[in-house]
Amino acid sequence: MPNMNFDVLKENISSLMKENNMTQQQLGDVIGISQSNVNKCLKCGDNSRSFRNRFALLLTILTKPLMN
Repeated sequence: MPNMNFDVLKENISSLMKENNMTQQQLGDVIGISQSNVNKCLKCGDNSRSFRNRFALLLTILTKPLMN
């Protein structure tokens, strides 16, 4: 089940990136990782705790305007 949840998180982040016209480089700059690591996480499924925490932070950042 944890992988399934992470897959949903990756899909949500990809959708929000598109909606906000955000590149992988910009995303990496926001959460403090390289563009290549963003790509690795979104495409290859690196689901280490570090990546999950950073992506959860990103999801919070991207959805914050929706909550205001």
